[in-house]
Amino acid sequence: MKPIRMIAVDMDGTLLDSSQQIPKENAQALIEAARAGIAVVICSGRMVEDVSRFARESDIPCMIASGNGARLLDAPLPGGRIIARHDMPTDGTIQHVLDVLLEEGLIVNGFRDGEVYTVRPAGAPQWQHHLARRKLARIFYGEEPMRRAAQAGLIKIVAVQMKADGSLARARERLRDVAGIETTSSWTDNIEIMPAGVDKGSALRELGAYLGIAPEEIMAIGDQENDRPMLQLAGHSTAMGNATDEIKALCRHQTRTNDEAGVAWAVHRWALGEERA
Repeated sequence: MKPIRMIAVDMDGTLLDSSQQIPKENAQALIEAARAGIAVVICSGRMVEDVSRFARESDIPCMIASGNGARLLDAPLPGGRIIARHDMPTDGTIQHVLDVLLEEGLIVNGFRDGEVYTVRPAGAPQWQHHLARRKLARIFYGEEPMRRAAQAGLIKIVAVQMKADGSLARARERLRDVAGIETTSSWTDNIEIMPAGVDKGSALRELGAYLGIAPEEIMAIGDQENDRPMLQLAGHSTAMGNATDEIKALCRHQTRTNDEAGVAWAVHRWALGEERA
């Protein structure tokens, strides 16, 4: 195997522990990797403003692949420069997607740079997106603003089911053959809709080409279905101890859980070549 020249880490369930914090051990391991000349990428379904905040607060020198690969930056905001951006189609495709999601009674969230759009069915609890709570994005409520934003171009859509009534599975099946989009999931209760050809694997291919790093020189660490493309691409695929069984089965390595600083353990053992007990 070729030595590791890039480390790509998912956020939720991977870099973050169950309290939604980056353990100091994880941050320090990534800082040490960067000092050793290894490119560090935080690769998340979250929006760039949110990923940047976590990276800044932990002083992690990194590139960012946000929105499951829809935005690629050479560093966190505010100083980071956009390397590539990919938006949803602005034709009738996304209007049809919204029709399906709303007909199935799902909570629908749409994202643009610095903006969150949400449509909530009757009976859904009051809610404010964490980006808006932290004043990292403006939030807009209702179907009409969502549809206008879709015409202008969304980064991604996330739909969440309120109860296990089959609505999510029905929506996924109805969207399965829609051209121009990809579907994935970051948790058991949601479906994420992305532009066709955009995922965490495409993000690492683009960043690897930008830096001259081959897929076999990449370590990717993740735990959920939306991590699958980057784990399949990377020569050093690493599943978290809390990953799904499907993700564990496809990975070359397995590390500890996100509550045991599994990222740090993996980085020290396989990227920095330090023996770990």
